[in-house]
Amino acid sequence: MQMKTPKGMRDILPPDGELWRRTENILALIARLYGYKEIRTPILEYSFLFRKGLGDSSDVVEKEMYEFEDKDGSYLTLRPEGTAPVVRSYIEHGMKSLPWVRVFYIGPMFRREKPQKGRYRQFHQFGIELFGVSGPHGDAEAMVMLYRVMRIFGVNGYMSYNNIGCPVCRPKYIKALRSEIEKYWDDIPKEYHEKINRNPMRFFDIKDEKVVSLFDKMPTIEDFLCEECQAHKEGLETLLAKLGMPYEKNIRLVRGFDYYTRTVFEYIGEGLGAKSAVAGGGRYDYLMESYGGPSVPGVGFGLGIERLLMVAQVPEKVVYEPYAEVMVVYTKKDFMDDAFVLAETLRDRFIAAEVDLRGTSLKSQMKAAAKRNYKYVLILGDDEIEKGMVTLRDMETGKQEMFKQEDIADIILERGSS
Repeated sequence: MQMKTPKGMRDILPPDGELWRRTENILALIARLYGYKEIRTPILEYSFLFRKGLGDSSDVVEKEMYEFEDKDGSYLTLRPEGTAPVVRSYIEHGMKSLPWVRVFYIGPMFRREKPQKGRYRQFHQFGIELFGVSGPHGDAEAMVMLYRVMRIFGVNGYMSYNNIGCPVCRPKYIKALRSEIEKYWDDIPKEYHEKINRNPMRFFDIKDEKVVSLFDKMPTIEDFLCEECQAHKEGLETLLAKLGMPYEKNIRLVRGFDYYTRTVFEYIGEGLGAKSAVAGGGRYDYLMESYGGPSVPGVGFGLGIERLLMVAQVPEKVVYEPYAEVMVVYTKKDFMDDAFVLAETLRDRFIAAEVDLRGTSLKSQMKAAAKRNYKYVLILGDDEIEKGMVTLRDMETGKQEMFKQEDIADIILERGSS
């Protein structure tokens, strides 16, 4: 008997354990800066959860799941990713009653893939999920949070982004794509035929040089987007420009799971070789419904911690909790971008700032702030926007004061949030 870990598994020994703990604490802090709370789901789930959600054509379902039959005849799987379990939890525990849900998770995942540098069969993932926000502001929040992670950890690279359409416009694109692929069918290795037949968009996931050489001959999804997807795309790009967040459009990016709609993105890290994505995610507005749950939009991302640590410069001095917590509200939907940008500047000072990204009324936002027990709320209205000011409301006393936006972080830190 050999006393060794199974293939693709490894021990994390001292002093690396302390490095991991510090890394996980920083990731949790960043999530809290955006108003996200921790969720923990079981490592084991029923297999249908992943087969239904990830899609039979995905590499994970096809050949990488650790699946076994339990004694009662049911099939269980060691979770290969974090989104589907969180969606299951949302449905099971009736979270639809909440106006929106922001959660993050940190834990082990399992995929029976070929072990290689930075990729293991048991790996660890940090992820966030936002439910209840259908507009591009939800996508922007996920992307800027991921970008903040990379900046804090000193990871050089760039954000790659695409819009892959929705059930309205994507079928037309798939029809055109399938037609074009058929022209080169004999040039495509037979081992990929079944995958492409099941979902032609998986064509762009294939790394074989013969297939990659055909990418530029294929139609692009951009030419097939419906009006709503086009508006969503333009809204996201406008907001990212206001935030000054750099990104590169990649019209071939599709991500590996079938549940994604509209926005998909990856952070490509330098120094990681061919498989260079440190993290990735996107929007999944129909995943909840596909399980028989309510029609609730979602967006999120997952980050491989092993991959991150290959290129990260983990900070030595760590802030484990936000210095203060506030909610930023707006009197008009037109001011939601301003609230978003202000919240980002507060997070730079380690002030947790949550924003209702649904574009709802001020009354609804204030009600949500009260339910979440925020001591301070920042209000942006016509006067505030015109003068570059913001109103600070003490939720306990009802007292309101107006301050310059550039001074508000110092004032909040001086007063605290408890």
